[in-house]
Amino acid sequence: MAKDYYILSMLPTIESLGAPAPMTPREFLALFEHEDPVRELIAAIFLSDDLLQRQAALAGGELNGFTPSVLSRSQLSGETDLPETLLPVSGDDAMRFVAPEDALWETYYQWLHTLATGSRSAFLREWIGFEVGLRNALAVRRAAELDLDTGGYTLAEDLGRDEDEFTAILNDLQSADGPLDQKETLDLARWAWLDENDAWFSFGDDEILAYAVRLLLTTRWERINDALDEAS
Repeated sequence: MAKDYYILSMLPTIESLGAPAPMTPREFLALFEHEDPVRELIAAIFLSDDLLQRQAALAGGELNGFTPSVLSRSQLSGETDLPETLLPVSGDDAMRFVAPEDALWETYYQWLHTLATGSRSAFLREWIGFEVGLRNALAVRRAAELDLDTGGYTLAEDLGRDEDEFTAILNDLQSADGPLDQKETLDLARWAWLDENDAWFSFGDDEILAYAVRLLLTTRWERINDALDEAS
């Protein structure tokens, strides 16, 4: 508790989603000793962004624009394998996915849930439920609009919250103007969820993990805004 109180009291406040990131995820990780159990959970959260960057890199993105926090640059580019714990399932389980990368995401969320259970982190379990539920609700809505079978588009359904809980977010998404506005709508919903679940002033590990998710979202938007500035 004393360690958490000290770290949380020194961290700069992240005011809003569009605010500049006060530090990089790597700098945040450096505040914790390698043997500190909460560091592993923080790294696991940041890994979700590394996997998004890896997905973009494998789709042809310029590697110079990516900033992995946990993976190496060779793992990001696909030159070397991911950690063994992230190797996706194979066989019939993997074949059910329309998008092959979804097998990796299912493996990631199942592994993350195992970490959350072992650490008894209520925040991390709830965050997984929100993220998986939102992802699946989006997949079901888009598949239904295209008259497709939803079975090949959802993942880790045993971990996600009920799709009906995301109706308001999906309705807001319909009025968004283009992909960037849609992403902002989704991330604002994520930010609102954090406001309700960030264990504010509890001075425990879950408050640290909530800060890590805020930092992750802020860093992601800083990267987007930098790319937009370069393109203008």
